[in-house]
Amino acid sequence: MCREKGSLRQFSRRGQSGLTLIEIIVALAIMGILALSFLNVFSSGVVTIFNMGHKTRALAEAQGYIDAIYRSGEVTDASIGAILVSGYQKKANMTALLNDAYNGTRIRYSVETLNVLGQINDKVTVLVFYRNGAEYVVLSTIVP
Repeated sequence: MCREKGSLRQFSRRGQSGLTLIEIIVALAIMGILALSFLNVFSSGVVTIFNMGHKTRALAEAQGYIDAIYRSGEVTDASIGAILVSGYQKKANMTALLNDAYNGTRIRYSVETLNVLGQINDKVTVLVFYRNGAEYVVLSTIVP
């Protein structure tokens, strides 16, 4: 229904139902903001899943090396070198193993001699880098 009052038109909404264009635009904007926040949560979850996959592969690789070294029972540079095959670097101790910057070598190891209650054992530590050196995993074992 339209009534004229001077030169302005007034619209009456008696008996009419529905939403105005402004109400619809505001509702869509609110829904868009909510959708973006959920999208951000899901995308960060996917990134975390992929990062954990890389870490799991590196951890499995390090575990394989540790298991092979332990099974061999021999802790010499030659025996460890045969297990690690290629692309590895020996470090003097755990501190050097962790503190030296990544230089392109994916695998590092160190061997330390331990004297526990008069018994001499070797502690072998293997470090495997992943994500192009941005992250690493470290595993150790005692070889009697």
